Amino acid sequence: MSASILFHAFSISDVLYQRTEFTGGKVLFHAEVNDRLIRCPCCRSWKVIKFGHKIRQIRLIPIGGKQIFLILTTYRVKCKNCGNIRWINLPFVDGKSNCSKGFIRYMLMLCQKMTIAETAKLLHVSWDLVKDHHKKYLSKKYRRRDWKKIKYLGIDEFAVKKGHKYLTIAVDLETGEIVFANEGKSAATLRPLLKKLQRFGGSLEAVAVDMNPGYIQALREYLPQTAVVFDKFHLVRLFQNTLDELRKQAQRTTCVAEGNTLKGSRYLILSNFADLKEEQKHRLKELLRINEPLSVAYVLREQFNLLWDLTSKEEAERFLKAWVKDAWQSGIKIIMKLGTTIMLHRQGILNYFDHQISTAKVEGINNKIKTLKRQAYGFRDIDYFKLRLYHLNQQNYSLTG
Repeated sequence: MSASILFHAFSISDVLYQRTEFTGGKVLFHAEVNDRLIRCPCCRSWKVIKFGHKIRQIRLIPIGGKQIFLILTTYRVKCKNCGNIRWINLPFVDGKSNCSKGFIRYMLMLCQKMTIAETAKLLHVSWDLVKDHHKKYLSKKYRRRDWKKIKYLGIDEFAVKKGHKYLTIAVDLETGEIVFANEGKSAATLRPLLKKLQRFGGSLEAVAVDMNPGYIQALREYLPQTAVVFDKFHLVRLFQNTLDELRKQAQRTTCVAEGNTLKGSRYLILSNFADLKEEQKHRLKELLRINEPLSVAYVLREQFNLLWDLTSKEEAERFLKAWVKDAWQSGIKIIMKLGTTIMLHRQGILNYFDHQISTAKVEGINNKIKTLKRQAYGFRDIDYFKLRLYHLNQQNYSLTG
């Protein structure tokens, strides 16, 4: 009866069942390999002699919360044909693992619905055991990728550790899948990806990035024909930094009464005018009245936001040239510097009107990555962390809580 359970419940065949033992809340099936498995693992010859034996404890799929083990006597053989001395192969075990293939499949299935820690707790195994098998599975799954299907990419970086330790990711903007991850945020970081795209990425049309000079350099070097689109949300952040710096300067230079008015005004100045309430708009007008540089910068920021509502690249180019001219004529150094930055990067800004993409989807994924890091209490194995990123959009369990 127990031999049938081993076969039908655990897919264990070609063993001679001996007895069942119940101890410490565990179920132990004792068995011995039969003659059909006693063959040379090198040349597959049956002409072998037994050359020693050992007892292996193999973990099987649990039943009713109880741990199940196969206590199996197996043999080392000496082949008369090729002369090799090896332990025989067990078809239901992957190499030297102490887990059956059925148990590993069950464990990986749980990993699709649960975190690594919860899976390990349920199966009464270590976190590292689950991680190692999951890493091996993901390595096989993402060993190859069809680069020809990628049309739009979004590239951005995020901090993985304190001390300016960054990881750069590339996301397929059509599928939302992370297709590349590498440490750093320089030109060298992107080169492994760009070499593959240069060779296989025939359908890639555009890449959305921020104004990272390393990214721009690498893209121009390897993919000169691919359009580089500067993300408009990073441009908004650039304007916000400029406004905030002017606000700090104004607060340092104005008189005490006016300084008290500027204090605590960061939200008002960085928000879009249309998003403010009436009392907030009134206070903002008063703030801009007492400081001309801040007022000029705020108006230029509001004007620049109109760029994204234009319908053609030619119209946008005329608008951009006029805006930069106004920035240069303001006479305010920080605004003039911003105008120069916009002019130097104008082609990447205008490319948005040919390919209306951004890194917004990448930013959304970054929030999921932060949750993933918190759940795992940090990843000691960076290669496994990268594989988890590739698999992020296929996880079915909730990333909250």
